[in-house]
Formats: sequence, structure tokens, C-alpha cells
Amino acid sequence: MRFIYGLFLLCVSTFALAQGGARSYEILSSSPSELVVRIAPVYVFDTVRSENASSYGFRDDLRIQFDGGEYIGEPMDRGEMKLSLPIILPSQSEPVVEVLSERFETITGIKLPPVPTIEKEDGIFVARYYYGSFFSELLGSTQTLTPKFAYEGAVRNAHAGNVEVYPVQYDGGTIRLAKEITLRIRFSPTTASTAQPNSSEREFYRATFINGTVVEFYRSAVAAITSAIRKPSLGMKQAVQAGEEKWIAIKTTDEGVYRITAEQLAQYGVSNPDPATIALYGYGAKMLPEAVDSLTGELAEVAIDVRAEGGTFREVRFYAPGMHDWRYSPESTPTRLNGKYWQIYHMTNPYSSSGHFMLKVGGNAAEKRVVDNADEVGGQPTLRDKVPVVVLHENELNFEFPNQSREFVGESITKGVNFNLNLPQLPGYTADATYIRPATNSRTRVSSTFAF
Repeated sequence: MRFIYGLFLLCVSTFALAQGGARSYEILSSSPSELVVRIAPVYVFDTVRSENASSYGFRDDLRIQFDGGEYIGEPMDRGEMKLSLPIILPSQSEPVVEVLSERFETITGIKLPPVPTIEKEDGIFVARYYYGSFFSELLGSTQTLTPKFAYEGAVRNAHAGNVEVYPVQYDGGTIRLAKEITLRIRFSPTTASTAQPNSSEREFYRATFINGTVVEFYRSAVAAITSAIRKPSLGMKQAVQAGEEKWIAIKTTDEGVYRITAEQLAQYGVSNPDPATIALYGYGAKMLPEAVDSLTGELAEVAIDVRAEGGTFREVRFYAPGMHDWRYSPESTPTRLNGKYWQIYHMTNPYSSSGHFMLKVGGNAAEKRVVDNADEVGGQPTLRDKVPVVVLHENELNFEFPNQSREFVGESITKGVNFNLNLPQLPGYTADATYIRPATNSRTRVSSTFAF
């Protein structure tokens, strides 16, 4: 028995609370040097039924919600109620977060529900509250959390992060509700961008970040993003001359965005190329269609992003598919698991583990370019509390028995042996929102079972 692959569809999530009410914060001042924000949540109280996970008991708990709030933690645990304030930054350096003033209200004699367990019923995710005998002990402990910062990475061309505030806190068995917290967030001095943003950039950042009016931060991550883009391997020692054209073989690995710089081309004898004539042909590592038509065998031109300054070529960026081609299938597909249709699947290229392109410089003008379409932000972006992530484990080690066909299989799983596979660490991952789809290629001479 050999293990072919397992597909893991993970929901990386936190449970969002009460969106769309009165906003929980107010911006007092915002500049490239500092941001001052006043937090004053408007709380909504309601009663939820919590179920004892170890018996058939129930109890009524008081649920506290506020706009932008998140209930984070492990299901059945006490958890934390958090308010995240998204901000853009001048750099990756952590800003200084200071509490200028705060005012809390104490509430006694109530029970809060545990972190909800997210369950799916009739295709809809719902929150269920379960608690165990240990949960009452957690309410007597002390939880006083100070605001903290978390860097999230680059969003568009700007560094971004979250300032996390905890308006609902526990203190010796009582509940403390923040009535007002004033924060000052001071940023590290850095060289601000002088590029003038367009209207779509302004709309996007203003709708997404609480300090989105600081235009000096809109391009803060450009250098970091550029350096992180991979460079492909350039084949041959010299560009091949064909009339007015020069051709260079390009090799890519994983799926993603790649860039080729003017310095790389100069190493292959291509200097000061005309940006208008640069073209890229190929398919990457994705398996080609097996249906033969009039275009079979022809290299297809790929849309590329050619960047130049004052007419001088600087670099070209392009997207390259990987050897795993992820596809979406409508619900009419007859493949089922536990009564549900699978909509995401993949095809692996059995013939190559790398992508191949041909870069042309010179000759006729190229036809395909990446079009820079302006963003259209119609209002406040819709907040989502779940992000599907696909994780693939597939080692192609051997031919299928008896050493024929184009399909490969991976690890050998013999009778009576357990095969353990570790899931990667993902931020916000919750184990209750995981679908595992294993596939095997098995052969046996006696009746056998295979359990997952």
C-alpha cells in the first residue's frame, strides 16, 4: 500500500463578533510620527445557551459583543475578547504603544460563555458553546492584558500591522469593561515616500486602515517586496541570437511571481534592451492539455510587467504556475465526502518538476502586458473571519505497480503500520475547521481495511 497524497482544506479563523454597529474607536490625531486613538466600545449584551460537554447540562451565559470584536482562543476555553486596530507603518520596526488614559467599569455576578466551537449545519457555519467542569475554575483567575502590536506583513505596497486591545478583562472573578482607552502610537522615523498616490490608492488605504490618510506610508514596503520576489534561473551561458532577436531560456520552480533584472540580462550579453520588445513565452510547470489542436507545441506569450525608468529597462516581473494546478469544481461534480461535494482539487504535472520559459529581447514589439487596473472601493471592506488554506502533501517516489503509467506514488504503508503526518503551523488555525482528503493506491490478496 502506498500513500499518494492528502489534501488538507483548513479554515484559518477567529470568531468575529457584532460587526456593523457603532464604531469602537475615534481617531484624535494622525501623522507620520504618531497616531492618537480613543477606544470607547458600545457593548451589546445577550444571553446564549451553553452546553456541558461532559454531561447533558445547560446554563445561560451573558455574551458581550462590540463592533470589531473577536473572541479568540481554543474552543471550550475562556479565551480573550480582542479589538484589532489595523494600521499602516513606515517600516517593519515595531511602533511604541502607550496608554495615555483608561477607564473601566466592573461587573459582578455574571457568567461569560466559553470560546465558541464553529460547526457546519446545512452548509452554514454556526457557533456552539460548550464548557467542561474545568471552565468554572478559569473564571476565578486574573486576566489583565495590555495593548500589544503584531506586524502582519505588506499590504499592497505598505507595511501593515495590528494594535490589539482587550476591552473585556477578568480580575479576580469579576468582569472589567473598558469604557474608554486612549492610546498613542509612535512610529520610528524613516524616509517617507514622495510618490503621489492615485485616487484608488487613497480610497483603499483609507477604507482599510485607521491611519489610512497618511500618504507617506503608502509605498513603505516597495523595497522589501521587490527584494522578496524570486529570480529565476537563466539557462545557457549566452543569449542565442536570431536575427534582431536574442533568446534566453528561463527556469522557474514553485508557483509565484518572479523578476528578471537588467543586471541579470547584462550577464548574458543583453545590454540596454528596448522595453517594448521584451516578451516571454511558455507555460510554467503546469501540465499541458492533452487534447491536440492547431496550437499544440506552440509557445504561448505570457503577460508580463515591464518596468523602466526614463525609457531605460529596469526589470520584468511575471507569474509562473507551479507543478500543482489547483482547480475549482462546481457542486455538480459527483465526488462526495461525508455527503458533501468537494470543490477544490489539484492536478500534478507528472512530466516536470520545474517551469520553463523563453525570454525574447529585440525584434518586433511584444503584445502582452500586465494591465494596471485602478481599484474600485465602493465602501468599507467586508470583514471576513475565515480564510480557506490548502495544504498538500504529495511525494512522488515510485511508479505505480507494476512500474508503468505516468502516475507516481509516495510513501509505502504496510499492513499494521501507522503513518503520521504533521500539519504545518498556520496563524489562527483551528483544528475543528479542517477537512482531510487522503488518497491511496492499494493492493492486497486478502480482505483488508484502511482507516483514517
